[in-house]
Amino acid sequence: MDIQERLEQWANETVEMYHKLAITDKKYNFNFYTQSDLKTLTSSPEILIVGLNPGSGGCYILDGENEADKLKEKKETFIKGNPFYCDHKRWRMWIMLHSILNKGGLGELVENDSKFAWTNIVCMNTPNMKTFPKELFNICAKSCVDLINKISPKIVLCLGKDAIESLCKEENLYLEDIVTGEIRRAQYGKIIFIGIPHTSKFYSNEEMDLVGNCIKMIYDNPTIEKDKILAEQGERLKNFKNRKTEKSHSKEFNLKVESLFNKRYSQYNSKTDLRHNYWYYPFGEGKIQICVYHGQKCGDVHILSKYSSLDTELQNKIEKAKDFLVKKCGYFTPENPYHAQTWLGYKTFREYEGNTAEEKTAAIITEMDLIIKVFRNLGI
Repeated sequence: MDIQERLEQWANETVEMYHKLAITDKKYNFNFYTQSDLKTLTSSPEILIVGLNPGSGGCYILDGENEADKLKEKKETFIKGNPFYCDHKRWRMWIMLHSILNKGGLGELVENDSKFAWTNIVCMNTPNMKTFPKELFNICAKSCVDLINKISPKIVLCLGKDAIESLCKEENLYLEDIVTGEIRRAQYGKIIFIGIPHTSKFYSNEEMDLVGNCIKMIYDNPTIEKDKILAEQGERLKNFKNRKTEKSHSKEFNLKVESLFNKRYSQYNSKTDLRHNYWYYPFGEGKIQICVYHGQKCGDVHILSKYSSLDTELQNKIEKAKDFLVKKCGYFTPENPYHAQTWLGYKTFREYEGNTAEEKTAAIITEMDLIIKVFRNLGI
C-alpha cells in the first residue's frame, strides 16, 4: 500500500474507535479531528508534531442524529484534518514552534505541508484541559502510535509532557531526560521521539535558543550522547539557567522598560489623550496604534488598527502588515475573532533579547523602527 492507502486505513479505524467511545459514554461525546490535512502527504514526512488535544469544544453526536450516518460522514472528512487548519500559521502555538525550530535552522520543516504532519495524542476536543478526561491519554495513545507506524516520520516532536509520556507508556519505551523540564528523548525503532514544553506557553528567548539547538543536534544525529549535547550547549544552558533564576520580569522591571521606551517614542504620543502615555501613533491618530505596556503579569507590545473603516486596498495593506508581524517578527495574533478584527499582533517582553531593562528596551526599539519603516513602505 502507498502512504495514502495506509492513511485511509488508519483514518477509518480511528474514526470507528472515537465513534464507539462517543456513543458508549456521554462523557466522551466530544467532536474529534486530527490537525493537518493528511491528504497532502505523498511520502513520509520529516517531522510529525504531536500535541495534546484540540481545544475548541463541541459534541460529536446530537440527540436524535443517526449514528450510522454520523459515522459515514466522519469517515469522509476525518483525514482532511481540522477545518480551520488553513489558518494554522497564525496560531500562537505554530508561531512559537516555528520560532523555536528556527533557532536551530529547522524552521522550514514546518513551513511546507508535504514535509510535516500535525496530530494530537487525543483527537477529541474540549474547551480546556480542566474538562479533559485524563484517562483518554491512555485510551487514545495506541491510535497515535498507529499513525506513526503508517507514515514513518524521521522524528516525532511532542508538545507537552503528557504527549511523549503517553507514547512511551504505550510502547514501553525508555524516556531519557536531556535537559530536565525542557528536552526529553526516546527511541522507537528508527524513529526518535523528542519532548518539549507545550508551545502554547511563553518561552523566553534563551529557552527557545536552547530547545531549538538541542532539537537540531538530535535531528542531525538521533543517537548522539546526552553528554555531547550538554557540552556543546553549555553556554546556552548557562544563559537559560541565569534567566530562570533572575527576577528580570518583575512589575518594576517591566515598568522600567515601558518608561525607557517612552523616552524614545514619546513624540508619537497622542496630543489629546494625556492619560495613556504608553500608546503611540507613528502614522497619526486614527490609524495604527502601538502599545508598549508593563501589564499585570508580563509586559507586552501590541499593535492595533484604529481605522474607522477600511476599503479593499487598505484592507490588503493591513493583511500584508499582519503577515510581516507574524512571519518576520514572531508576533502572535488573537484567537478571539472579535479582537482579531483590530489587533494586528502582540508579543511579550520575554520574547525580546536582553537581560537588563536597557537591553530589552533596545531590542524592542530596534524592531519597532523596522516595523514602522515596513508599514510606511506598504503605504499604511
